[in-house]
Amino acid sequence: MSELVEIIESYRYQSLVDEDGNDIGIELVQATTQYEISNFEVKNRIELPSELKKLLLLSDGLLLFGIKILSLAEMEFFPSEGILSFHSWGNGDFDCLSVGVNYPIGTIFFMSHSEENITKVNNTMQGWFKEVISEIKKNGTLLHPLDYNHREAEGMYKIYHK
Repeated sequence: MSELVEIIESYRYQSLVDEDGNDIGIELVQATTQYEISNFEVKNRIELPSELKKLLLLSDGLLLFGIKILSLAEMEFFPSEGILSFHSWGNGDFDCLSVGVNYPIGTIFFMSHSEENITKVNNTMQGWFKEVISEIKKNGTLLHPLDYNHREAEGMYKIYHK
């Protein structure tokens, strides 16, 4: 079992409280297949990091305490930077991971609307998931970098606040 899958499994039956006082948890969906992963890789001429493959084989997308992790079909590959979206903020911003073209495999980036505006967030998906869960435990939500304009809060994206 991979470290990322272990993180998901360790929190799978726990609930946290969001900033509105509602219970939130982890919702898994049907897993993708190795065949679908291989087709995606061939189509995009990339190899997905092993941790992402293992996650997709557990659940093809998921809801992580209110944060939607994209399914394979929803992921978008940005070839000029060699990054793949895995979390959409819903406003044109994404969290992406490197497939090893320009950056070390598995490095996580925040992308603000375009490939030209990326900032490193974490070295690994496991690290990103741990930080997201920690922030949701603390704040009841994952704060977007622009949320810090309106809040006095600490969180993993505060360093990107301008």
